[in-house]
Amino acid sequence: MRFIGITGGVGAGKSLIMDYLSKKPRTAVLYSDRFAGELEQPGQACYQFIKKAFPDPALYNADGTMNRPAFAALVFKKPAALDTLNSIVHPAIREAIHFDVAEKRESGEYDFYFLEAALLIEGGYDRICDELWVVSASIDTRRRRLSESRGYSSEKIDSILSRQESDEVFLSRADRVIHNDGSPEEAYAQVDRFLAELSPDSE
Repeated sequence: MRFIGITGGVGAGKSLIMDYLSKKPRTAVLYSDRFAGELEQPGQACYQFIKKAFPDPALYNADGTMNRPAFAALVFKKPAALDTLNSIVHPAIREAIHFDVAEKRESGEYDFYFLEAALLIEGGYDRICDELWVVSASIDTRRRRLSESRGYSSEKIDSILSRQESDEVFLSRADRVIHNDGSPEEAYAQVDRFLAELSPDSE
């Protein structure tokens, strides 16, 4: 089973690619953000450490769950708070991913396991993957997508882009690049080619 990380800048089209991969036979997909959300729930691995590091009641809902908008506002204003949160969450996610990957390898039911993470490189997840695939698109394309699909303002897009790794960093770490400035079908064709090259039947 090949364990492959999927990353790229915001608006590049990672979700498009993951959705396509999720429909492939003998293929598992995992979104790290969704996994993190599960681990941050009350009673789960990260929750008590988050509560200890961030005790302000305003950061939590009445049922004890994390108030996502409040946390987002906090880490936007205080980068050190984001560093603290990441230092709690990322190790737990890596451990959970290791366990999940090991289970799926042992099952023999999968040829591919894809992990998507916007901060895959920053979080060190690329070091546990067999390969790293980067979804790439021009800044102009990404800006247009973020404006049209998410309704982001130019200022918000500027802010998000300024906090992400540069395209040069993503591409320098990539084993394979999916160029996604064109149609979805063009991106899918690249994915199919990569899967064919890595398929057990091709070895």
